[in-house]
Amino acid sequence: MVDNKNKNWVFECLVKGDNDPVGFIAYSFYKKAKHEIAVKLREEGASEEEIRTRVQAHHDNAVKSQEILNTYVESATRFLVGITDKIEREISDKFNRKHEQQEREWLERKQKLESAAKKALDAEAKKLVAAARTYKNPKFREKALNWFLSGLSSLAASLFVAVVVGGLMWWVTPEQTKKEAIEALATSIVAPLSE
Repeated sequence: MVDNKNKNWVFECLVKGDNDPVGFIAYSFYKKAKHEIAVKLREEGASEEEIRTRVQAHHDNAVKSQEILNTYVESATRFLVGITDKIEREISDKFNRKHEQQEREWLERKQKLESAAKKALDAEAKKLVAAARTYKNPKFREKALNWFLSGLSSLAASLFVAVVVGGLMWWVTPEQTKKEAIEALATSIVAPLSE
């Protein structure tokens, strides 16, 4: 029987702690190598005793040789780098595809909006051109009449305000002041005529 207390274990040589993925993968490569040795020996017809002896020799060589252990660590590192690179490529490819899809959709929406804006602008421009063609420039006589009529409304409004204000003033003014105002107005009208 083997004394396991003093025995070195490959697991302890390769795995540095619970957070050592390289060590765990290196150990799985070691276990795979042991398995391949046993399978090959069985295929060659070796006895189970001989297989155990050769597998134990493989274990002992691995524990004693840092070079063999380093080979497992290097294999594990390459394996992890390969997986990481593959995952990174897949994520990057997926992101790029999604980005390209969104960019295509954005360009399509932009083109549709630009097309709709151009159509609306063209339609409004056509309406403006049509309105300009149907517009008749008023003649001088019409312009003068419009100007005169717009002035009459202002004059009428001014006269109305003057009559209302004058009426209110006349209504609140005492009788004596009214007589004096009428006499002064008559004198100012008659005086220039009598000269």
